[in-house]
Amino acid sequence: MKLPGLVLCTALGALLVGGSPAPQDEGPKPEATAKAVPKPETTPAKRETLRIDLKMDGVFEPAERHALQVKTAAWQGEMTAAKIAAHGSRVKKGDVLLQVDATKLREAIAAAGVDLASARVQLDRVTEEIKLAAAGDALQKERVEREAKESAERLKHFTEVEMALELKELDLSRAWAEDSIADQKEELEQIEKMYKSEELTNATRDIVLKRAQRNLERSKTRYEIFLKRFDRIRTHDLPRQLEEWTLAARERAHALESWTRTSPIQKTERENNLARSTAGLRQQEENLAKLKKDEAALKIEAPADGTVWYGQFEGGSWQGVEEAMKNLKVGEKVQANQTLMTLVPSDLCVKSAVAEDRLADLPPGTEAKVTPVAFPDLALAGKSMAPVLVGARKGDAFDARFDIAAGDPRLVPGLKAKIVVRVAELKDVVTVPSGAVSEEDGKKVVKVLDGGKPVAREVSVGRTSGDRTEIKSGLKEGEEVVTGGEVK
Repeated sequence: MKLPGLVLCTALGALLVGGSPAPQDEGPKPEATAKAVPKPETTPAKRETLRIDLKMDGVFEPAERHALQVKTAAWQGEMTAAKIAAHGSRVKKGDVLLQVDATKLREAIAAAGVDLASARVQLDRVTEEIKLAAAGDALQKERVEREAKESAERLKHFTEVEMALELKELDLSRAWAEDSIADQKEELEQIEKMYKSEELTNATRDIVLKRAQRNLERSKTRYEIFLKRFDRIRTHDLPRQLEEWTLAARERAHALESWTRTSPIQKTERENNLARSTAGLRQQEENLAKLKKDEAALKIEAPADGTVWYGQFEGGSWQGVEEAMKNLKVGEKVQANQTLMTLVPSDLCVKSAVAEDRLADLPPGTEAKVTPVAFPDLALAGKSMAPVLVGARKGDAFDARFDIAAGDPRLVPGLKAKIVVRVAELKDVVTVPSGAVSEEDGKKVVKVLDGGKPVAREVSVGRTSGDRTEIKSGLKEGEEVVTGGEVK
């Protein structure tokens, strides 16, 4: 019997023909219900093995390197490259890496030899002058002392003895002259009387009288001359002679004093001259020795097998390579006492900066995985060396070095590297997303659902690896912790 279906179809047709039934009165509407609170995002705490990795960026550096310079001590002249190894070339120990043309230096060495010979002659001359001056000083001292003494003695003798004798002798000469004239007058008078009483020829009388008269006149004349000289000698000559002897004594005394004062100064000057000549000779000897040593320094030989790179490697990168590539050519000038090229043996290491709070994770001998950024398919085994804690600080980090067990010919200093060190492997520990852990009032907390509401709970945290953090206490495995979506 198919009546139900027929009834259903009939009703459906009536509904389509008659339209929708009239709405019924539903009465007053109830108040709008409260808006539902969304449930925060959560995830359960998991028990798992937490692997702690220390990841660092590093740089490949030479395990050993030799900075090569033309080290000159005295030569500052022209230096032209005569031979030079190519950038990036492999060399053997003893190979000539750089040869500088030594022509100018050899000329300077020859000139320095002449200067040295002159300095030796100068020293010999000064040495002999000092010997002669020492002997001359002794003679000079004896002479000035003797002259001063004799002059003083002459002055004393003239003052105390000779001048009085001179005056006395003058007085005696005057008295003699006066007495002589008186005697001659008396004799003349006696002759005249005698001739008057005796009968002598006129000729004899005239002769005797004239002789006596002549002698008297001459004596008078000499006396007049003597009187004039007497006054001159007494008033002028003797005082002048006294002055001369006094001045001579003063001059000799001054000469002695002057020599006594200046002789030590002259001796010191001669000794200083000797010291300067000695120092000059020593300087010339040192200069010649340095120049000869510099001649040997103009040839740089490889101290070991390795690769030659222009420039120098400092601070994890090459410095001055572009300039060296431009200037290090045969016929070009090279600069002394600056690094021109670097010889790198085959062994490399990797260096990285390690924060101070991670130094304990890198004891010597810690194994690491080293991956060159340029060759990500190349995995190298590395082993850490002891960090250098003194003098190697870079900001808040220290230098850490990893020696590579095996190298690769594609690797060169300056390439970047990724370093991964497995610090620890914590088995069967409770972990949560690191973002679920926060800090309130100096305490570590996570929020767990309690009756559907998030509640803060203090926890003790351990190590963190990536986005997972170890929970040591305060949370159990499976408990839901809030990770987001919480309404503030």
